[in-house]
Amino acid sequence: MSGLNNVSFKVNNGGLGRQGLNEDSISAIVIDEAGFGSALPNGIYFKNSNEFKQWANAGANAFFVQNYVNIVFIIADFFRVSPNAPLYVSTSSNANLGSTVKKLQLEAKGSIRQFGVYSSSSFESTLSILSSTFKELEEQYMPAVCLVSSLTEMQNPMFSNPSLIEYSKTNNVAGKYFSAVIGCNSELYNTLTSGGVIQPGTFLWAIGGILGLVSKSKVSESIAWVAERNIMPYVASNGDDINQDNVLIPLLRKWNPSINIALSNLRLYTEPVLANNANLTQFDESDLYAMQEKGYLFMRKFVGLDGTYMNEAFTLDERTSDFAKIQNVRTMQKATRVLRKTLLPELNSPIRIEPATGEIAPDVATYLEGICENTLQAMVDSNEISGYQVSIDPAQPVLSTGLVQVKVLIVPYGSADNIEVSIGFAIKVSQ
Repeated sequence: MSGLNNVSFKVNNGGLGRQGLNEDSISAIVIDEAGFGSALPNGIYFKNSNEFKQWANAGANAFFVQNYVNIVFIIADFFRVSPNAPLYVSTSSNANLGSTVKKLQLEAKGSIRQFGVYSSSSFESTLSILSSTFKELEEQYMPAVCLVSSLTEMQNPMFSNPSLIEYSKTNNVAGKYFSAVIGCNSELYNTLTSGGVIQPGTFLWAIGGILGLVSKSKVSESIAWVAERNIMPYVASNGDDINQDNVLIPLLRKWNPSINIALSNLRLYTEPVLANNANLTQFDESDLYAMQEKGYLFMRKFVGLDGTYMNEAFTLDERTSDFAKIQNVRTMQKATRVLRKTLLPELNSPIRIEPATGEIAPDVATYLEGICENTLQAMVDSNEISGYQVSIDPAQPVLSTGLVQVKVLIVPYGSADNIEVSIGFAIKVSQ
């Protein structure tokens, strides 16, 4: 070392273990092209909301923005809620929804964590088309969850619809992958319809915004978390969303200057609606609960609280299943992904055997348990699971089977689905 004596530092990077992009937010939207034509036959990838804005503002895409307002709304609504999340978008024929989902997941190298699928067919038909695809994706180590919306169901009275949970059970549909989402944006729908921008019946489906709720949530978090998952933003009279830029209105004004959209005090999702633009307030709570028990997710209000929220975070699995909620499925999917990535380098590695017992050497078992524990501890530290246990039975016959079995138990996060308060008057209270 040359120069004057001194105290020097070599600053190392990476000690905090910070990660780059959190892949838990990566999403995809697949839209049945029925009624739209082949709008996006090859699919489009947006790294974030800024890339979507740049694409939508390009002159080459003006026709799409003008003529496919409902599709643009779904995309814009997703980015309004989850602006920094990567998003894949594609259209598909109804019969090819499953193959389109698989194609997008393969293009994304298995990184898509949640899909939003809009279908022109019924929920039952769509679930049957998609079920084998999502089973296959999990078998190929590319699992994801899926929100499904149906145009057919949007146009029918919801309370006559069958139980999708029962349908999934009796028709071998893997209900744990799916959630049935109903609801539209009534305020913007009414504004655009009265302004002649879209035709009556061209619904602005809420599936984009609700998919955004899943995207921005940790795997352990419910999309129905009232304190953090209000889907209703405030939109100022100039069209700017105070929370995030509302992309759709400026786009419509840019590509069609004659459009005069009334925006004064417009608030998206102020009045959550169900099928056929029917307002939630038209129905008794018992009716809504019955619809929830059939497996439908929708937006709701709470008396005394501003905002609009999801009724629940249920999947279409049976209510007694470990995977009856989206957050439980996402948590397990993440745990299996990260453990697989941890253990893959150990494939075909030598396993030392204690010659006196024929069992796995203690240090080998401890090593394998330790790398799994480190992986799961990272999920604990990120508030994604509550705890875990990893164990390897050293007596297992590795020499004859070539198989090392690792047992993992995970304690997930719970959710305060209901809160009961006991309250009353008293002459005095104890100190």
